[in-house]
Amino acid sequence: MIAADEQPYRNPLGVTYDNGDYLGVMTAALELADWAGFSRRRAASGAKGLCRGIAIANYIETTSGAPRERAESWFAPMTGST
Repeated sequence: MIAADEQPYRNPLGVTYDNGDYLGVMTAALELADWAGFSRRRAASGAKGLCRGIAIANYIETTSGAPRERAESWFAPMTGST
């Protein structure tokens, strides 16, 4: 995370980040998502024969249109009997 005192920060692609409370926003998102309670939810899902995963990603949308950054996630269905 880019700390407030590290800004302005120029990344390797040449994009400059000049403001934002990235750590504060991430902390709030983790609390709202109950990240700490995930293991309990995973155990409850497992008891029902279900799988539960967890992931997080950071994204900053640029208003200038360039450079373009992109990420994709693919999920394959589970096979076999449960």
